[in-house]
Amino acid sequence: MKERGIPFFGAKDIINGRLSFSNVRYITNEKFNELNGGKLLDNDIVCLLRGYVGKVARFNKTQNCDTGFICAQMLIIRLIYKNMINYIEYCFNTPYIKSNIKQRTTGTAVRQLPAKDLGKILFPIPPINEQDRIIKKIDKILSLMKTAE
Repeated sequence: MKERGIPFFGAKDIINGRLSFSNVRYITNEKFNELNGGKLLDNDIVCLLRGYVGKVARFNKTQNCDTGFICAQMLIIRLIYKNMINYIEYCFNTPYIKSNIKQRTTGTAVRQLPAKDLGKILFPIPPINEQDRIIKKIDKILSLMKTAE
């Protein structure tokens, strides 16, 4: 691994729902170009498939970095409709989705979720205006909780 280049994200880099650059490792541009899958675009959601199964983070490009690469224990979820990103992020933290992920998780020593099984989970997708209303309500509640602390 290098100290500069393309960020190579692992499970430890998922912090507070985002991919953190704090302690990230790097691969060379040449290595990145040789690889096929695992290349991040802005607003991709990454889901852990091993260990802390179902833990998710969003990749946001920065001024210095517009892509990254993920390790094999992660899966990229790239939405066709980018305006649904906040709603889908919130869905991953609901008891309904967490329960569905848990039901499909296998292994005792190392918990894992086959990528094809993640694709079988049905997400409740209301119309976009209802998604926006839900997001605003959740954000308001979270804001009130923070001010109460």
